[in-house]
Amino acid sequence: LGLKPIVVVNKVDRPGARPDYVINAAFDLFDKLGATEEQLDFPVVYASGLNGWASMDEGAPGEQWGKDLAPLFDTVLSHVPANKGDPAAPLQLQVSSLDYSTYVGRIGVGRISQGTIRVNQEVLVMEGPDGKSSKAKVQQILKFDGLERIAAIPLDQLPIVQGEPRLGVPLTGIGKIIAVGFNYVNHAAEMQVELPTEPLIFMKATSALTGPFDDVIQPRNGVKLDYESELVVVIGKRAQYVSEADVFDYIAGYAVGHDVSERAFQRERGGQFTKGKSADTFAPLGPWLVTRDSIKDVQNLSIWSEVNGEMRQQGNTADMVFGVAKIVSHLSEFMTLYPGDVIYTGTPAGVGDGMVPPVYLKPGDVVRLGIEGLDEQRQTIVPSH
Repeated sequence: LGLKPIVVVNKVDRPGARPDYVINAAFDLFDKLGATEEQLDFPVVYASGLNGWASMDEGAPGEQWGKDLAPLFDTVLSHVPANKGDPAAPLQLQVSSLDYSTYVGRIGVGRISQGTIRVNQEVLVMEGPDGKSSKAKVQQILKFDGLERIAAIPLDQLPIVQGEPRLGVPLTGIGKIIAVGFNYVNHAAEMQVELPTEPLIFMKATSALTGPFDDVIQPRNGVKLDYESELVVVIGKRAQYVSEADVFDYIAGYAVGHDVSERAFQRERGGQFTKGKSADTFAPLGPWLVTRDSIKDVQNLSIWSEVNGEMRQQGNTADMVFGVAKIVSHLSEFMTLYPGDVIYTGTPAGVGDGMVPPVYLKPGDVVRLGIEGLDEQRQTIVPSH
């Protein structure tokens, strides 16, 4: 098992995809061969999102698909050393040897050790505007290396954007949107619920993501549209079973988030919160990803929202029931967090649903919301198409 790398082809082409299924199949095979868990320690090479997928997706036989990828594997295998010497030594891929004119996607090398995937180097081959990839656009994604490289660029060397272009979501590759409910003391009080004893977690669909100044669409049959200004945590490194003391090593930064909610869908249509939290445009994010080193104390930031110029929410992240460290640590017990995952951490009092009588958003309303040090958003409510 230690002499040659195992090549794992990951067919799934989406942010955060991993080659788990093929690896699990390999484990099943080794189990049939009588290998013990301690012996399952071997190199792994995987690839995903490559141009070679196209020939299979269009109905071409798998044989042609294999031929498309074979040159890539030959290149990768020739530059991944055999597992000699220290069995725990990380593998390195010589990225300069790849044919950038042919492949666009992700290529990674690492190890599988006792059933755990440990990828220590990932290469992302980016496609240029001309439809071709180039060596100049290759990035090695390793922990916070990308953020450090950006920080090293002198600001006076960056071009000033002209005009008034649309600002989209400030990061790509968001695999999960996780949210925390009733996480401010005064919000739990206005909603007349007891304080949770541990973080109350729900998910929002990634299809709800939208830019910070895009319109919010009232969904069909939606009659109780509401606003929630929230601090969003952006994960920067794979996190699993992380202690509260180490949480901030796994955070890339923060952003303003709007957890748009349809209360009737949320509470009156059965199921969990997700129904009322996931319609298109229900997750405005941005305008900026502010790196964690730029925020002195994330648990002491003012947070607010207004509707049609009337202030509705005025709170502070100090009022959270569970702070950022607790939330991230807690989540890492139940799911693995990956770079690009975002966590909406709850909203303070002042939502429309908590007013007496409740006041909900309607087409034509304008919502502004922001957080100290992270800037602000603005959306207009529009009817469904």
